[in-house]
Amino acid sequence: IQEAAWRLEDTLERTAVCSRYPDSIIEARQAYFQAATAEVLYKRALVGMLVLSIFEMPAWCGQQDVSMFSGTGGRCASTDRGDEVMLSGLWYIPPGWGIVVECILMGALAKKFIRQQRLQVVFFEPMTPRQEYYKLSHIRFGLAMLLLELADCVFFVLFKPRFRLAFLARTGYLCLLPAVVNLAKLVYSCLWEFFSIASFLIGAILLFAWIAVMIFDGVDTGAEEFRTFPKALNSMFVAGVSEDFVAVFLQSYTTYRWVGLLWL
Repeated sequence: IQEAAWRLEDTLERTAVCSRYPDSIIEARQAYFQAATAEVLYKRALVGMLVLSIFEMPAWCGQQDVSMFSGTGGRCASTDRGDEVMLSGLWYIPPGWGIVVECILMGALAKKFIRQQRLQVVFFEPMTPRQEYYKLSHIRFGLAMLLLELADCVFFVLFKPRFRLAFLARTGYLCLLPAVVNLAKLVYSCLWEFFSIASFLIGAILLFAWIAVMIFDGVDTGAEEFRTFPKALNSMFVAGVSEDFVAVFLQSYTTYRWVGLLWL
């Protein structure tokens, strides 16, 4: 009954269902419930990270040089000379409290990755054939982003720099969302078609730029856009990817009407 219920839940909620489930189904089921609970908390922590990114005091503001737990005014010193810059007017969280909230949210994120890793490694990896309930590559990537953000927090507290790398880790968390992963797969499936079209476009630009330089070589008037190969390449690029092709070709066409056959 436990396995049937688990399989039914996976059929309704997941795109892929395992062909087999662990023999120790009761223990695995309990681990699954723990991972599912942590995933709910994970989604709330992601929303918290998004809100924190909006309301935390920017590192370039330099407030950490004055006080880590006070000062949320509308101005900040953005340069070493002390030039003041007007902020957006929002109520900002002081850097110290922002770090505290960030560490709490990171703990919630870590719980999800750790529990999913335990479920996969302890119950599904030893099976024959091996079953992949959670992708270990995604879990390890998430844990790596957590370590990166933790190291960035420690570095910020100790040295108080005016830059942070937390945005990389937070972007990584968002890239692990199922919708983003599916979008990445769709984009990847279209890459070769994109490269083939781009290669044809680049080849056409190079060919016509070379032809234009050869045709207008030694011509004194009406060919300012095609005097040299770099200028011709830029003109062909502008004409090929924008609507300014009329401005690019107008001078040469009005001077030499027969060039219109080439530009067609």
